[in-house]
Amino acid sequence: MERTFIILKPNAVRRGLIGEILKRFEQRGIKIVGMKFLRMTREQAEKLYEPHRGKPFYNEIL
Repeated sequence: MERTFIILKPNAVRRGLIGEILKRFEQRGIKIVGMKFLRMTREQAEKLYEPHRGKPFYNEIL
């Protein structure tokens, strides 16, 4: 069984798009088996976006 990690950016949450995004995954046959909502710390975001360090948009995505 293949599993995929999906992260929604803060802008999607602010715009109230969580339900619509999940609906689109389900319409394509993707079964959602778990969800976790959390507010990332800066340290967690830095670790997640490490490959982008030094790029012009890096500070904006943190």
